[in-house]
Order: sequence, then structure tokens, then C-alpha cells
Amino acid sequence: MALFLGGIAFRFGCGQSEPVYGNRTLSQWLYPGDPDFIWLPNDVYGHIHDELWEKLVSQGASSHAGPSEPETNVVRRLMVRPGPPTLGPEAIPWLIQWMKERPTVVDHLLTRLRPHVPAAIQGWLMHFDDAPWTGRAGRWQIAAQEGFRSLGVRASNAVPQLALLMERDDADLPLALGLCSLGPSGVSAVTKALDGADSEVRDTAALALGMSESREAIPALVRCVERGLSSYAVLGAIGRIDSKQPAVIVPLIRQLEAWQKDRGTNLVGISLEQSMAVLLLGLQGTAASNAAPVLIRLHETTQSAANGSDADRRLLRRVLRMVSPAAERRLPPPGPRENDDEWP
Repeated sequence: MALFLGGIAFRFGCGQSEPVYGNRTLSQWLYPGDPDFIWLPNDVYGHIHDELWEKLVSQGASSHAGPSEPETNVVRRLMVRPGPPTLGPEAIPWLIQWMKERPTVVDHLLTRLRPHVPAAIQGWLMHFDDAPWTGRAGRWQIAAQEGFRSLGVRASNAVPQLALLMERDDADLPLALGLCSLGPSGVSAVTKALDGADSEVRDTAALALGMSESREAIPALVRCVERGLSSYAVLGAIGRIDSKQPAVIVPLIRQLEAWQKDRGTNLVGISLEQSMAVLLLGLQGTAASNAAPVLIRLHETTQSAANGSDADRRLLRRVLRMVSPAAERRLPPPGPRENDDEWP
């Protein structure tokens, strides 16, 4: 352990000294040292369907009350931690080096060791485990991401080196978000990953592009849907950036029909990914009226299935109301909570 810590100190201590801002080093400003540190609330990366449902309900609302800030925007603002007053180009080499950090053999070893040591030591070992967003390497990547966010386009000269990392199969969200904050060239490097074959990297890129609301990525995201790669992250990114995308209507209908054909009448429930497809169709409004037949069939299946949930019918009824009010009126009378505004 002493050799390991000594190696870390030597690595970051030799050569050019770490920049100092207001009597604190760059890492003291940016490295998240709290053992219980949480980088992203689950509401931001795991509940995108809540945001799309909120959009759907607000589009169909009859009242025109003044706009209020969505709760999700408040959550995103809370993600931003206080940083140094002003970063300069001297920070860029350090941020690049931090973004290159990956879990080591020692990190993996300490992760396995941690459950078998006293509780007082477990909290300290948290800094050196191999978890993506709480382990040693992950915390350095998050520190780099926050530094690049602070610098913005002033760090665009870092894009070529970071773009090489984005091509790896271990590219994670801090890297993608860091690139998105560096201007058009950084967004382009992340968008390129959408055309790759690695599904995890593609979803990471889509999540970052959606969180950054990068409109330049819309054509590549739509191409993913046209290729049948309608993952939760891809559909969520389109919904977050600009949900009105007529080009997704036909491929989403085709995918829902294929899914229904595979499942037949043995429908236990609609998955989150399928719910996202239904929500995105609903956000197209009457332009997606040709989706009404498959949505009606899905509603009929959930209506008759023993395990068919009221939540699924609520989602399908609301979407049908948006794409074809006439088709929605042909549905059976709604259940007790089928017209609720709460996310199913």
C-alpha cells in the first residue's frame, strides 16, 4: 500500500507542479474526496422517461398556466459543484491525464478486500475501489470532466486526445460530458460514437448528448432509430434535445409491431425501452396518427392480459389522445386511474 501511494504521489508530483488557485491545488478544488460522494442523481440518467412524460402531459394540458421550470432542470443545476474561480490553459494537461485514469490491479484487489476489513477502514478504501463513478479512477475522471466544463471552448485543443479515448470500449460518461462541454469539435467526437458498433459506448454518447442538449447530434441519433438501435438512451436523447422528429415515426412503429408480433397476447408489461418508443411517438402529435393502430392493439392486449397493468394502459391512452383523438375515443372506458397525469 505504501508503494502504491508513493507511486501515485510520484506520478502527480514530478515534472510540472500542479496549478494552484486561491491557495488550493487544482485537484483539491476538483477531486471529490467525500467517501459518500454521489456524482449524478438517478433522476438525471435513469429517469429520462419522467421528463418525456412531463413533456407529453404539458403538451396535452388544456390550461395555459405560466411556464414553470421542470424539476429535472433543477436537479441538473444541483449537479454542478463549486469549482476554482478561473481555470487557465495550464490546467489542461492535468485534466487530460486525469481523464486517462483507469482502475488498476490494486483497485480491483482493494474492492474485493473492502468487505472483509473493519468499517472504519472501509470508508477510506472507498477512494481506491474500481466502481465507475465512486472509485479512484472514476473520481479522477469526474474531476477532469468538471475542469473541462469550467474551461469550455477554451480547452478545445484537448479534443484530439480525448477523442481517442472516446473510441475505446471503456469510454464512460465523464469523458463524453467533458467532450460535449468543449464546443462543436467535442460534440462531433461524441456524436461519432453513435455510428459505432459498441452498444455501451453508443448509449454513453447518447446520454451525454441528451444531457448537454446538443442539437448537432440529432441527425446521428435519428439514424440510430432508423437502424433499429432504439435504446433507452438514444430515444431519451432525442426527447431531451428536440422531440419533434417525424423521421422516427415509421421506424418506431415498425419496431413496436415486431415486438408485439414476437410477444403475441402473452404481454406481461411494456418495458421502459418500449415505453420510451411510445412516448416519443406521442410527442410527435397528430403527425404520428399512423401509429394509432399498433397503439390500439397494444392497449387491447394489456386490457385483456391477466397481468396487464393500469400503468401501461394509462400511457397508451395518453399517447393515443395526442396522436389521434378519434382513435382514443374508440377505446373502452378508462379505468380508475387511466387518465391520471402521474407517470405510470
